[in-house]
Amino acid sequence: MRKNLIKYSHWVMLTAVGITFPLLTGCGGSQHADFAPDGKSVVVSWPVSSDDMDLFRAPVDGGPVERLKGAERALAPKWSPDGRWIVFATPVTSPGVGASNQGASTPKLAVPGALPADGRKRDAPGKQGPIERIQTDLYDVQTQGVHSLLFDMGPPFAWEDDSRRLAGIRLTGDRVSICLYDIADAAAFMDVPIPSNPGGLDNSAMAWIPSTDAVAVILSGDVYLSDANQLHRLTTTGDVIGMGVGSAQQSLVWLRSKSVAKSTVTVDCYHLRDASVERVSIIPPPSIPPPAKWSAAPVGAHAEHAVVSPDGSRAVVVVDADVPIMGSHAHPDDYKFVFITDLKQPSLRLLARYSDTQDKAHSQGAGSGRNGGANSISTLEVIPSWSPDGKKLALVVSNPDPAVRVYNVDGAGSIRLPPPVVRPPV
Repeated sequence: MRKNLIKYSHWVMLTAVGITFPLLTGCGGSQHADFAPDGKSVVVSWPVSSDDMDLFRAPVDGGPVERLKGAERALAPKWSPDGRWIVFATPVTSPGVGASNQGASTPKLAVPGALPADGRKRDAPGKQGPIERIQTDLYDVQTQGVHSLLFDMGPPFAWEDDSRRLAGIRLTGDRVSICLYDIADAAAFMDVPIPSNPGGLDNSAMAWIPSTDAVAVILSGDVYLSDANQLHRLTTTGDVIGMGVGSAQQSLVWLRSKSVAKSTVTVDCYHLRDASVERVSIIPPPSIPPPAKWSAAPVGAHAEHAVVSPDGSRAVVVVDADVPIMGSHAHPDDYKFVFITDLKQPSLRLLARYSDTQDKAHSQGAGSGRNGGANSISTLEVIPSWSPDGKKLALVVSNPDPAVRVYNVDGAGSIRLPPPVVRPPV
């Protein structure tokens, strides 16, 4: 059965299996970014046309941005802990009318080997057919080549701590599973089916618990754990907004946001050794200091997304709200507020705020950004990513122009990374 593409602002749906991947399909959505293991650069999927994103590497000090050759139509990048690989997802299209399928995707390689230096050819504009599948590719940082896995997986991805194995979501016909893939053997060593179709991967996250074969993933707001070829559903309320490896050994921590009205977030910890869950803390509603131009307090503020720090002790929480603007009778501005909090002793600290009418960060020590179109339709997304040492945060913003800003978590300032120079393919 052919899998048709349905585009939303930042979703790709493969309707043959009815699962929605958080793959970002153009400038209308946000991008994904991930820090290098040494924390000195980030890799980000960046729009190069209305339909395509490529991978770029940007130093966090604001140096020149480098395009990764061959990493075209690249989405959801994830750096391996040893720095050797960058895994990413590639939507593979069928040929359009009058188009050739030659060069449309990377060859499947049983043993990793470099591609030609110029990488893959991009389909001619207007010649792409519908997306038929999601391909998993690896960018080799050493050889600067791109290699494809022998079968298809999709994000979210998670690496084992020694970088030998990779986990993702696999689609096989109508079957959806959590797949663990051995890079050296070029084969799956564990494939755990999900009994019921999760429907979507909103707020998706995947975590590989160190020194185990256990992998956890958020599916439609609930946490599932794949362990010893068995799948365990750890939550059933559909309100999980973020998850990561806990500070305790072999544990998970997740954040839940049940009430939009109260805007409270609870923090729970799951211990793998005895399958127990404990309540860690309750994060109170955020206090949002209003600028002078606001005519009223934010409306409908709620925590929509959270990312746990690498050591499991803190989290960044993105709060969404509509804000009435003084003297304006139009629709309220859409705002994203970015907070940092400790998980055991929670105290929300505002790091930045963004609105859909300006591409400007308002934060302690932050520099000014560029102003965006005041009458544009809101496509505001803010996607945070922690550095491995937990000292920096990369915020990827679509507003509607894409931007990447790197913050010092201690509030000591931030830097906006320069956008890459995008040249048309030859």
